[in-house]
Amino acid sequence: MIFLVCVILMISEVAGYAEDYAELKQRADDYWRQIQQITKDEFGGWNVEVNVHTSYNFEETATSGKGVGIGLSMPIYSKKDRIESRLKAMQFSEHGSELIMKFRESIAHGEIVNEECKYKQSIMSEYGVAAIDSYFECKRKLATQKLIMEQKERDITSLIDPYLKKSNQADVLKTGGK
Repeated sequence: MIFLVCVILMISEVAGYAEDYAELKQRADDYWRQIQQITKDEFGGWNVEVNVHTSYNFEETATSGKGVGIGLSMPIYSKKDRIESRLKAMQFSEHGSELIMKFRESIAHGEIVNEECKYKQSIMSEYGVAAIDSYFECKRKLATQKLIMEQKERDITSLIDPYLKKSNQADVLKTGGK
């Protein structure tokens, strides 16, 4: 009876992993979109800056008065600067792509180990203690694989978080903290 309860608990635990893998795949897709957007925002386009200047002239002359000036400044890049910018964009995108590939690879490996655990779980009652030992060895591999997936995800977030924080700070400045 106790053996049957343990097997039922283990079956329900392994069945829940399939949903986790779909969510992980979706997160990998989301990370890739974020990396593409960061590449576009940080390394692409023109660096144009618009400045509005206002001034009051307090001289005691007949020409003193209020003045308003509007300025537009646009840095002109040399060919070398454009090449460096494109190179940085390409390196960032390639590094992000590599991290996402490793994350997806770890997800796929986790799915395989999960299927292996399901199979070993299904034969436990037929093959006894050896199958149970094999099943728990598989569970250890699955736990290790989950840790690898978490590390790969942390690698991705450590790449994109500085840019997201910078973007959030810029949004706060634009909206005045609202």
